[in-house]
Amino acid sequence: MSIELLTYERLVEGGEEITYIVDRLIPEKSLGHLYAPSGVGKSLVALAAAHSIASGRPFLGLRTQQGRVVYIAGEGGPGLGQRATAWCLHEGVESPGEVRYVTHPVRADTVAEVTELLEEVHRAFGAPKLLIIDTLQANASPGFDENDARDMNLLVAGARRLILETGCSVLLVHHTGWLQTRERGSTVLRAACDYVLKLERMGRRTVKLCVDKGRDFDDSLDLMIELVPSGKSLVPVLSNRPATLSDAQLGLLRVLQESSQALKAKDWLARSAMGRTTFYDLKAKLLADELVAQNEREAFYPTPKGQRLVALSGESAGLSGESGRTGSVSVGDSPSVPCVLTHGRRTVPVSALTVHERGQYGEPSHGEPSHGEPGLSYEEDERRGLQDVA
Repeated sequence: MSIELLTYERLVEGGEEITYIVDRLIPEKSLGHLYAPSGVGKSLVALAAAHSIASGRPFLGLRTQQGRVVYIAGEGGPGLGQRATAWCLHEGVESPGEVRYVTHPVRADTVAEVTELLEEVHRAFGAPKLLIIDTLQANASPGFDENDARDMNLLVAGARRLILETGCSVLLVHHTGWLQTRERGSTVLRAACDYVLKLERMGRRTVKLCVDKGRDFDDSLDLMIELVPSGKSLVPVLSNRPATLSDAQLGLLRVLQESSQALKAKDWLARSAMGRTTFYDLKAKLLADELVAQNEREAFYPTPKGQRLVALSGESAGLSGESGRTGSVSVGDSPSVPCVLTHGRRTVPVSALTVHERGQYGEPSHGEPSHGEPGLSYEEDERRGLQDVA
């Protein structure tokens, strides 16, 4: 091996800017992994990314660089066909483009099977832009111990070889541990990856995708996703819900909005139908995020910020349409003048709502709120038996 010492000038001249397959999410020629608990929808998200890249379509609103994709479904492919069809139906296309699927495990920690995969890819397909291995454990040898640094290093080496010999990016799909706060297994994996994506459940069919690690690029991206029915499966689509709100937080805020006056903690708890510990944990977070506040009587009410987030989430029927109104906006002729948000008998200031935000709240009205029942119904989905989340 020849060792070369570079000057700063040589280093900068030879440097390359990061380019992306999916803007701000998946860099070119990189190794990364997406992790989530079982049943949250990580395979749905990974497959949608594969199809978006292969077809050159945006992925959750992010630009993609079109190219070939290989998707390895190591846990078997019984439901893969209907998931792929669901995506095509949702996008209105006959085919997702140049994607090749492997519906059996490929032992990515072994030299022999990585060599076989490379030979088959080159023979039948050419160099892909992205290769997805779903899941890490399913595509490893029997007896593979993901907690063992040596075993994990073998799998990482196999993934790096795929990148080196094809010029593609490799995305590993992985599970969380029991605490569901980080990926399962040895820290070798996270250390080796150029980026790490985390998927977490926020509601019944609402999940959040965030960049948990980004080597040399911005890792502040958070995307809220709705898993919507399509055909016989579900498809991830970009949600308008703010990334800071879960179903439970929305429910707790909605209780305050449906009240004609500020509520003491004991009354708020009684109306919330939540457990005491859960209620106080969520209350503390709402206060820390300045979504609720206390008056001089130590009673709680939603702040203008909280009111606006619930309205923009699209979850509160009382803030739009004709099913009842739990709050209203009084506005001037100009969208830039200060406005007031009327909630029952309380009027609180709202700073400079835009025309779009005004529309989200509905037309100006006054008086006591009605008590329409907000929320989303999934009865039709249940009748169809849509349980296809992985």
